[in-house]
Amino acid sequence: MKLFFSCLVLLLPLFIKGQTTYYVSTSGNDTNNGTSINTAFKTIQKAASTATAGSIVNILQGTYNERVITYSTGLPGNYITFQNFNNDAVTLEGGGTSGWGMWLIYGVGYIKLKGINFSYNDSTTSAYSPALIVGNKSQFIEIKKCTFTKLLNNNATGIAIYGNDTTSIGLHDVSIDSCTFGSSNFKMSQGIGIAGNIYNCVISNNLFHHLNSQGIALVGSDSTSRSLFDYARNIHVFKNEIHDVYNQSPGNYRQGILISGSRNCLIEKNKIHHCDMGINITAYSNFAKTDGVIFRENLVYQNYQQGLAMGIYNYPSSTGRIRYCNIHHNTFYENNSLANSSETVLFPFDSCSINHNIFYFGNSNQMIYTWYYGVGFQHNMMDYNLYCSPLINPSTINFSWDGNGSNFGFGFYKTLSQVDLHSYYADPMFVHPYDSIPDFHIYNNSLAKDSGDVNFSVANGETDFYNQPRIFNNRVDIGAVENQNDYAPIVINPTGINQLSNINEQLMIYPNPANEWLIVNGEWLIRNTKIEMYDMLGHVILRNETPAPTASERARLRLDVSTLSNGIYFLKATFNNGFVATKKIIVQH
Repeated sequence: MKLFFSCLVLLLPLFIKGQTTYYVSTSGNDTNNGTSINTAFKTIQKAASTATAGSIVNILQGTYNERVITYSTGLPGNYITFQNFNNDAVTLEGGGTSGWGMWLIYGVGYIKLKGINFSYNDSTTSAYSPALIVGNKSQFIEIKKCTFTKLLNNNATGIAIYGNDTTSIGLHDVSIDSCTFGSSNFKMSQGIGIAGNIYNCVISNNLFHHLNSQGIALVGSDSTSRSLFDYARNIHVFKNEIHDVYNQSPGNYRQGILISGSRNCLIEKNKIHHCDMGINITAYSNFAKTDGVIFRENLVYQNYQQGLAMGIYNYPSSTGRIRYCNIHHNTFYENNSLANSSETVLFPFDSCSINHNIFYFGNSNQMIYTWYYGVGFQHNMMDYNLYCSPLINPSTINFSWDGNGSNFGFGFYKTLSQVDLHSYYADPMFVHPYDSIPDFHIYNNSLAKDSGDVNFSVANGETDFYNQPRIFNNRVDIGAVENQNDYAPIVINPTGINQLSNINEQLMIYPNPANEWLIVNGEWLIRNTKIEMYDMLGHVILRNETPAPTASERARLRLDVSTLSNGIYFLKATFNNGFVATKKIIVQH
């Protein structure tokens, strides 16, 4: 025992030696020892060259014009940490420097980066220029609270993770959390690009905006590692927000999330909006194999070309494949505002499922466009989905199946395709879909509630978009959000009878309280029903007399209450049978 403690005492100084705290300051000097603020290094590179396992590098406020290469590696439980000191504003400026990337982590492990702002003000370089590069056999890399928002090179990528190792070791265990990517001038190309022999990565709680290529790209089989291991796998992407990804103007098919040649990836609880395309699951390369992707509990809304694009669009010229992917419990909302766009586009894939999703499309009346190039709908399943649009008659909605030049209504589409046999065409009754920050909870009497497959089994750890239990009331809902019996709309029975056998005979008013829009919905709305809103003094502040509609007119009325003051109002509905109903409405911004 005495010998053991003697050895421990001898080893302890060696262990503590690597746990030195270093400081970097723009007023420092690289000839200093760097161990205090007064003796700080001048460059981050000097600290990176000096640090050993367990070291902490505190970087003081300022702009550092340099390129950094991390040479040393940490150890399990003894990371090398580079962080902004006391939450100082620290900027790494790469303009005028030479080399590949502004910060290079290559073949080392157990490294943490926190609170660094990456800036590149030199717009003359035309080369592909990632700000932060992680490559080779790097492992256990943590990147947190960094920003990549001032990269003026048009080809710039925030973080590029290159798995170019050709062995089974690969690059693994990288986490990117709470970072921001993008610039309002669309100078950046891509937020995060992952390609090659990479596995066990987590991308979470990040913000991606105003990019001209992709928010997140998970790619394999593009010769990054030139080996049997050339594919990204076991990647978890969750709770990110991605918006405004397009090439200067909408319509160029840029993606919020792109997956090509990757396997066993879980994409959940993300918000993707105002991009060209929401999610694109494909196989660009002839050797790409996209397998086992799960896309669940995501909100995909108001994108311009498609919400979901899936399949090998250039089949059969590409011999890649897509198999065993599962698209379930997502909410897709108004993702086809441009001409020739469609809420969902499907090309060939095999043994995949698209179930329990809400597809609500907007200005274009194209719901689904599919083309299987003669190979058919190979062992795939589409069912228990809910479709809707502002159009009244489902027979007028375009479902183009297998490249057929004709467009079919919902009923004929089900007969022709023999899919979606348990699916519905109905208003999902979202709570706040039109607000600037939409709320896609559903009302208690939504047809999406308790309408999923009775045999659906919740995966381990799976919850809905808002982290609520995935099953409530013994049967799963359709869409990203599980109703907890907590949203009841105002219901008016236009005949004055308390109970009606047909819910379509009711007029529903929601949300209440209302913020920006108040929705009046129901078949009685189309029968020359007059809707008026009064303030507390009895003044009419809004009035709408709905005309008898044609087949293409809307079956719901939206009242803009965004300019009204907070308070209590009264909505009066006068029906063509003479019945009048008045309900109290609260406006709360």
